[in-house]
Amino acid sequence: MPDPPPRSRSSRSPPPNHGPQWAIQVIAPASVAAMELIQEIGVDNIATELLRKRAWLVPTLHSKGFTVLQANTKPETGSSIVSIFRAETDVAALHQKLLDAGIVTSLRADRTGQKYIRLSPHFYNTDAEFQRLIDLL
Repeated sequence: MPDPPPRSRSSRSPPPNHGPQWAIQVIAPASVAAMELIQEIGVDNIATELLRKRAWLVPTLHSKGFTVLQANTKPETGSSIVSIFRAETDVAALHQKLLDAGIVTSLRADRTGQKYIRLSPHFYNTDAEFQRLIDLL
């Protein structure tokens, strides 16, 4: 029996026998840069921006006929993450439509089988991106 072809290595794979060292050289600088960005912007500023986005998103989704889970969450205990569904809407198809348009969401379901679209806004998402999402819904 012939030998199997050699495995190809992705550019992200560590060189053979260099796992931990490669991780330190490649991953650590990216992590440091991310932490520096967060420190530069400020955790409180990021939290405030995320809650501003949620405060706009929830009533806008309601106006489009969506049910928003935990819509009345208090700001001090809430996050920007929003899960939605709309009666008579194929949520899985809507999720795919958003993915096809380059908007990444998560398709979820509860124990009853009700499907939801989970939106996870980030502080770097722009208002224009949110409006594009709403337009596609």
